[in-house]
Amino acid sequence: MNAQNYAFIHHNQAIDHLKEGKLEEAIACCNLALEMQPDWADTYKILGLAYQKQGEFEPALIAYTKALEIKPDFGEVYGNLGSLYAEHKLWEDAVQAYDVALRLNPDLVGLYRNLAQLLIMFGKYEDAISYCQQAIAKQPDSFKAYYLLGNALSNLEKWSAAEAAYQRGVELNPQCDRIHVDLGNMLAQQGNWQPAIAAYKKAIEINPQNELAYHKLGNAWFRLQEPEKAISVYQKAMQINPNTPWSHLPLGRSLLEVGKVKEAIAICLRAIELNPNSYWAHENLGDALSQNGCFSEAIPIYLQALQKVPEDKPGVSNSLYRQLGYAMREQSQADVDKASQWLSEMISHPPDHNWQKLGFSQLYPEPYLNLGEMLAKNYQFEGAIAFHKLACECQPKNAEILEKYQNICQQYQEFEEKISSLKRATQEDSNSPQPYTELGNLLSERNRLDEAASYHSTALKLRGWYLSEQRNYRFTRDWFSSNIPTWEKHLHHLAGIPGFQALEVGSFQGMSACWLLDYVLTHPTAQITCIDPYFQPEFNSNIAKTNAGDRVIKIVGYSQNILNSLAANYYDLIYIDGCHLATVAFRDALLSWRLLKVGGMAIFDDYNVSEEDNEEQEAKRGINLFLEKVKDWVDIVYEGYQLFLVKTGDGFQPGELEILLSEIAGPNQSYY
Repeated sequence: MNAQNYAFIHHNQAIDHLKEGKLEEAIACCNLALEMQPDWADTYKILGLAYQKQGEFEPALIAYTKALEIKPDFGEVYGNLGSLYAEHKLWEDAVQAYDVALRLNPDLVGLYRNLAQLLIMFGKYEDAISYCQQAIAKQPDSFKAYYLLGNALSNLEKWSAAEAAYQRGVELNPQCDRIHVDLGNMLAQQGNWQPAIAAYKKAIEINPQNELAYHKLGNAWFRLQEPEKAISVYQKAMQINPNTPWSHLPLGRSLLEVGKVKEAIAICLRAIELNPNSYWAHENLGDALSQNGCFSEAIPIYLQALQKVPEDKPGVSNSLYRQLGYAMREQSQADVDKASQWLSEMISHPPDHNWQKLGFSQLYPEPYLNLGEMLAKNYQFEGAIAFHKLACECQPKNAEILEKYQNICQQYQEFEEKISSLKRATQEDSNSPQPYTELGNLLSERNRLDEAASYHSTALKLRGWYLSEQRNYRFTRDWFSSNIPTWEKHLHHLAGIPGFQALEVGSFQGMSACWLLDYVLTHPTAQITCIDPYFQPEFNSNIAKTNAGDRVIKIVGYSQNILNSLAANYYDLIYIDGCHLATVAFRDALLSWRLLKVGGMAIFDDYNVSEEDNEEQEAKRGINLFLEKVKDWVDIVYEGYQLFLVKTGDGFQPGELEILLSEIAGPNQSYY
């Protein structure tokens, strides 16, 4: 038998060993074959595969490289090389190798899927879609291709096409739990919570050990403000993986919401242990400690949370400053001098105390000044004064710091005088609602929520909303009631209409929705759909008190995701009171236009409000841009703090509205 025949035998033995997982034997046979026939590219391919399966990067790379030197157009080797690079997270090299492989051999169907998967990772969704479609064209029953196609389409928010791809994937492989999870994620992004919940439950039915499915199901219940259900599911996720930080975070908050404070504290501590850099874990722990009356322990936790909040989340920081200020006020019993004395004692503790770990010392005033200024900005003056006083102690002869301290004290005095003045106004003219509203909002800033709710209740009664007192609604903030006379004037003719459909973007505690249910949506078949990413806890209880809760459709999520999924030409009234960024207001207006019936009315809030500190916080600019696009198909009914218009025609040519929407990349993009 000649050398070529011996090489052939060893080559085939290597293939058999490789199939059986006998990698050392496969490598030995390849080497024997190559001794007899050193220019056999196929054998180098087998050798590379054996080394790759062993996790040996360098030998596998050498083998594949040798195969390509012998046979430069060996598409399968380029495909294997792509997989080798991908296994070692050399993503760009992997993409390049897969691309070459497919150009050399377009029939390598699996590589279309592999390349699509990498492109999704890079955020190149359009390219990924193209490769998925090519894979499906060559192999129509490819589950993975449909699954990846759904992922890519979902990332582009092409919801209908994504759902169709996922559903086809489910038909091809109904027992894959992961596709049900991703389908649920896509539905959740659109605020379709009940179908999302069904998808997560299906994933759990298929794989009861799917921790991710339990976690996502818990998130769904959490966002729907069903804390008891969320707690149960999060606990199951943690039974599967006790070291997952993600379920600990919302579990702590859920326990707090149902009043299980001590359990919440324990879970929050564990969440911080698992993820020390999570601001939310620290915030939850601070809230739990505050609710338990442990204000001295909560204060340094809030400070730790503030240090961990990303710069692009100012709203989170502001909330933390208010909570920090509240804890300091409660700790000092609202006494400014006590707050300063307590804070000074804490920071002078031995160096291993939390305060030193937070970067405070008796030498540098800057941390105290920065904290004090932010607390003052959020009306938390006791804490602001205490921190400024410590800054003065660091540099007692610094005139600039002393002036800042005096300015904060002056702001506090003016704030207290304003509250006193508003209280006098309510006594001097007890029939004027505005002082009650302003007073309630100021007290809410100070976290004196029960007092705030009481003043708002009085204001609403004075504005003629008598049902609000009879039904005992609870509102701690009021940006709506001053608009009631305008709403009564322009909406009274809509009251009692059968089948009337209203849509509200931005609901908060449900004040405007409750008013509409009390005075406009009075027919038993009238409905309102409310959209908000973060409904306040009061929303559910207030809506329940209207006795019309069964006619309220609550959708938790962001308007840009949800409005796309709602029925066109369906709503008689749309109220837009969402994000006040100009770009977002423009997008919400465009998305809502498709939903509003011809003859229907749209109301835009904050039309004549300008935020001087941030010119992007101006809804009017976005609304005006929208009006330019639809000026020939609307009648302006009222223009003031709010804008009322009636839709008189569809206006846009087919596809024109979609093009405008596709140009809006995100909330921070400017068009002006």
